Amino acid sequence: MDIPIIVKKTKGEKEKELVDLEHAIKKAINDYTEAIKQRPNYADAYFNRGILYRRLGNQEQAINDLLQAAIIYQEQGNQAGYERVQQAIKRLKK
Repeated sequence: MDIPIIVKKTKGEKEKELVDLEHAIKKAINDYTEAIKQRPNYADAYFNRGILYRRLGNQEQAINDLLQAAIIYQEQGNQAGYERVQQAIKRLKK
C-alpha cells in the first residue's frame, strides 16, 4: 500500500501559482475576444469569456458576456445553451 506524500507549498510558491493562473485566464480571455471578432455570433466564446471574467472578479463584464451568450443561444434555437447561461447567471448573483 502506497502512503501519500504530503508536500506543503511555501507562501511564495502559492503566490506564483496564483499569478500563473491569473495570467492563463487573461490569455484565454484574449483568445476568446479574438474568436468573437472573427465570429460575432459565437455564443460559446461569450459564455466562456464571461465565466473567466467572473473568475477575475469582473462581475459586470461577466454578466454582459453571459447575457450576450443567452441572446445568441436564443437566436440559434439552442435551448440547452440558453439554460446553461441562466444557471451561470444565477450562480453569479449569489
